[in-house]
Amino acid sequence: KAQQHALELSDEDEGAPPPMEWEPGVAGTVQKGMSAVVIAFGAAAFGICAYGAYLALFPSAASPGVLLDDAMAKVKMDPEVADRLGTPMRSFGAEFGGGEGRRNFIQTWEVRADDGSDAVQIRFNVQGPMGRGTVHVQAPANRRRDQFHFIVFEDRTRRSPPIFVLDNRPERAAPKPPPPPKPLAEAAAAKG
Repeated sequence: KAQQHALELSDEDEGAPPPMEWEPGVAGTVQKGMSAVVIAFGAAAFGICAYGAYLALFPSAASPGVLLDDAMAKVKMDPEVADRLGTPMRSFGAEFGGGEGRRNFIQTWEVRADDGSDAVQIRFNVQGPMGRGTVHVQAPANRRRDQFHFIVFEDRTRRSPPIFVLDNRPERAAPKPPPPPKPLAEAAAAKG
């Protein structure tokens, strides 16, 4: 019975490929080098795919989708915008051509802010029961959540001035005040 078991094992082994053996000399070195190159390219391709999946699953705070969500939350809370558009409001991307099709493309630009730093600017559409408009948003390129340069709403149904939902530009561009002057008694004591 032990011989029969050994024969069954040997029959199973016949279908399996033999273990890989390297050629001796230069041919073996070439085989090993090519195997290393194939493994390295495979690892690099896996790394690139893993990085792309990471960016898709965990977007940065400056990505257009996150900027749209954060800005839309502020637009919905603005009473002046709510008076013009009504509630509920919905946001969507750019419209190209006719009114059919998906509108989830968020127009995005990389720009220089007033202070010379890198910034991201997006534009998207907002619609409510009483009208629609366009929202322009600018934020630092390496922003934290809820950090914006400005959020501006333009009403497309009525030709009225834009509504500044949020504008942090004057605070950023304002010069620093000079230090307070020293009292006369301190100035005389310092000289004397």
